[in-house]
Amino acid sequence: MKTLDVSQIIDGARFTKFHWMVMCLCALLLVFDGYDLFIYGAVLPVLMKEWSLSPVQAGALGSYALFGMMFGAFIFGPLADRIGRKKGVAISFVLFSVSTFLSGFATSPTEFGVYRFLAGLGIWMLPNFGWQSMFFAAAVPLVLLPLILWKLPESVGFLLRQGRLEQARTMLAQVDPQARIDADTQLVQADAKGAGAPMLHLFKQDRTVGTLMIWVSFFCCLLMVYALGSWLPKLMASAGYSLGSSLSFLLALNFGGVVGAIGGGWLGDRFTLPKVVVSFFSVGTVAIALLGFNSPTPVLYLLIIVAGATTIGTQILLYANTAQFYPLAIRSTGLGWASGVGRSGAIVGPLLGGALMAAALPLKMNFLVFAIPGLVAALAIGVFMLRYRHASHAAPAATVTAAPVSRSV
Repeated sequence: MKTLDVSQIIDGARFTKFHWMVMCLCALLLVFDGYDLFIYGAVLPVLMKEWSLSPVQAGALGSYALFGMMFGAFIFGPLADRIGRKKGVAISFVLFSVSTFLSGFATSPTEFGVYRFLAGLGIWMLPNFGWQSMFFAAAVPLVLLPLILWKLPESVGFLLRQGRLEQARTMLAQVDPQARIDADTQLVQADAKGAGAPMLHLFKQDRTVGTLMIWVSFFCCLLMVYALGSWLPKLMASAGYSLGSSLSFLLALNFGGVVGAIGGGWLGDRFTLPKVVVSFFSVGTVAIALLGFNSPTPVLYLLIIVAGATTIGTQILLYANTAQFYPLAIRSTGLGWASGVGRSGAIVGPLLGGALMAAALPLKMNFLVFAIPGLVAALAIGVFMLRYRHASHAAPAATVTAAPVSRSV
């Protein structure tokens, strides 16, 4: 009987039409997931006027969805281990789509905040149809739910744990048509997660400095991402730009995030991720600070795109750098804690923006304050680089006692 390691098949497979299909479906899910967070910044100026919200109240509303995301990570992660990744994704998809849709019916800040929280658990229509229409549009993706349930594959590891061997073989045959998997093939998968390493292992084997610097960078990065995403349209509207222009600035910010994630990944493969992350944070600090100055419109759009690339895009690079820093046995623990600390920064971001607006500071000062976390994050990753500059490229074994750093920085 032939024995094949599932992980080796998946890692060694060439990119096929099957991979393109999965990637496109996941990209759609991410677009729909991000839509809820995007439109809050877009409708914020109108909500503040219609409901007479103070900047502090508006900032709190912006944070409710982030609280939901934090609790959702605790709930749906373990749930997906029980019911499968595919069902977990589908439930989350329905929850945030329906909750975002219901937000359009909200008649008070409290009701709106509840829907925002539930949406967390799981543009140009505004001038003509009102802010509600932007939330009603969130129901459109639900028509794709049957396609997602039909085409999105289940985790092979979950299928093996459930004893659904025939489905696992069929799935792997799609992943790698060259693998020659038949009914007599025995499939095995190494336990990559280990035995549930405690959080304290993140601080052992000379990992203390690295862990703390990673946490600081995650906190600062997500603070900037959600502060800008929530308050950029309002700040630009306050500076005299029309609502349509301020919304286009938000689109430019997110477009920059796409460019930064793809370009940063390409650069990271050539110059190491920590070097790219430090550079991105440094450039982002300057770009965000310059947003408060009176610049020609093309320059302003360029600064916003750069700000998006070096905040939203850098967030993706931080996850990759964290995964490379920790040994395999504690990698999930390291990523989970870094993400959790980052979510606290995401919650603080909209609140910080509200506090700055309430203080009625000049426009320049608002953006200067938003830029400070970028400087702090750049310094944190700089310390990370200096501390582990002599680390080996070799990945450690999947044990907690392995070397703390799995790459050179």
